[in-house]
Amino acid sequence: MTRLRKVIAGPALLVLAWSAAPALADETAVGDGSSVNLAERRAAEAFAAYNKKEYAAAIALYLEAYDATPSGAILYNIARIYDLKLHNRPSAIAFYRRYVADAGAQPDMIDIANHRLQQLRSAELATAMVADEASGAAPTADRAAAARSHDPSRRAAGDDAQERHGGWSNLRWAGVLMGAAGLAGVGVGSGFGLAAMSRAGTAHDQCDGNACSSQQGVDAARAARSDAAVANIGFAAGGALLLTGVALYFLGGDSAGGESHVRLEAHPNDSAVSVQVAGRW
Repeated sequence: MTRLRKVIAGPALLVLAWSAAPALADETAVGDGSSVNLAERRAAEAFAAYNKKEYAAAIALYLEAYDATPSGAILYNIARIYDLKLHNRPSAIAFYRRYVADAGAQPDMIDIANHRLQQLRSAELATAMVADEASGAAPTADRAAAARSHDPSRRAAGDDAQERHGGWSNLRWAGVLMGAAGLAGVGVGSGFGLAAMSRAGTAHDQCDGNACSSQQGVDAARAARSDAAVANIGFAAGGALLLTGVALYFLGGDSAGGESHVRLEAHPNDSAVSVQVAGRW
């Protein structure tokens, strides 16, 4: 029984090496001595056929080994040969599913099998959709929905990952909110700018350069400088937000739900502010 596990696990390790994820199947073989011996021989013959690149023969021999003594590792090996050597997606999908459902399947190998299942199903759906288009037949609602949910490129573009709110994409809503914040920033900058101008007038009347005739003039000059700094920050940040909001609004107009991850970073100093917009959409 121990020898059977080694013979079957050897090809599993070889096949797993293609995906850079080596592992060993560790399930218990069942059956009498004759069936175990037969499974050992067939597995060894399958391994030899695989090394000769006789992949169809290797699969047939693995199936004989499985019939003699069922083993999840054999199912996995067959799936990998169909997948990576024969490029037979339907058969690969069928054997990956059988492996995942096998009681002796290993967690790390299950992860690999499930990952390949998702990729193969996406490819199968894409092929079916192309065939529908070529024949002029309209794809069924189930097939279209499945294609959207399995297609990684569509998910990356956000085609089915975002809801639309009020008929607008999230990107457009982000533009509106950012534009409103920009207008508020410009308004704050305008208010402080007017205050700075008024206090600067008072300081000009009561001061001659750095020499002021009253404390009121000193206070007015100091307040004018502070208000001017705030006004500059408000104008700079508000203007950047407003321009970014306008850009996002129009970019969002072409999306049916584009996913937006936008981040605004402001870095103020004494007299100015730098604003950076980062993210993806």
